[in-house]
Amino acid sequence: MACLDYTGPLKLLYDWQTLVAGFVAIGGGWLAYFAGVKQVRAIRAQTAVLRQQNDDLKRAEQRRLARDSLIAARMLDASLEVVARDIENARSTFGGPRDGYVDEPTANLARQAVGKPGFAYLWEKVGILDREIAVPFLELEASIDRMRAQHGTTHIGPLTDRLDHLSALVERIRDLAGGEIRRTRAVLSDDDIPPQ
Repeated sequence: MACLDYTGPLKLLYDWQTLVAGFVAIGGGWLAYFAGVKQVRAIRAQTAVLRQQNDDLKRAEQRRLARDSLIAARMLDASLEVVARDIENARSTFGGPRDGYVDEPTANLARQAVGKPGFAYLWEKVGILDREIAVPFLELEASIDRMRAQHGTTHIGPLTDRLDHLSALVERIRDLAGGEIRRTRAVLSDDDIPPQ
């Protein structure tokens, strides 16, 4: 059994032990509370840093995609500039009324005059470009392939119509490529824009 015969300061301590223990518990509680507040602040600061890093990574990825898009759109525009010249060269190989006859060598020369410069590179990059550009680009390539696959004599009208169709596709895609160039340049800073 415990000795209950305390005197002096020990008696005071014994009589007030619950109160002292309570103050110690309150003090410990406050310390735990402030430690928790400090930890919450540290977590919030760390979350803010991570959020900023994620935002920076997203912006960097957007800039990278915009640079890739810009390069692909510039290449597409340059390639189509050459195709437009090819179409004009093909038109210059024949002439006359729509129902006029084009002999086989001349018709084949006109059909083969329209090339696909840079299309192999563009095939790899077409997925980067907007679908509005990709679909007509693929249609243009298929139309050029179909025209080049034909052989033999023809009339001026159908050959002119085919070249007109190609020309219209080229202009449409060049307009879309120009819009893509403007859109991507707006995303990039001057330092991010690759030289032409």
